[in-house]
Amino acid sequence: MLVLCLAVPYVFSTSFSNFEIFDDEGVLMIAFRDILDGRKIYHDSFALYGPFYYLALTPLFSVLQLPL
Repeated sequence: MLVLCLAVPYVFSTSFSNFEIFDDEGVLMIAFRDILDGRKIYHDSFALYGPFYYLALTPLFSVLQLPL
């Protein structure tokens, strides 16, 4: 029980105090926005992953009219 009482504050503080400088989700959203605006992938906009990821998910956003 004592170990748990000491571990919980440590785990809580370390899990919510670290922020990665590189934000994957933001980069993906910017790439999707650029593709939906008609820009060419890898030419007019920066793309983090390979083309399959963007080609598979971009039609879902355009067909279903989902906002980013």
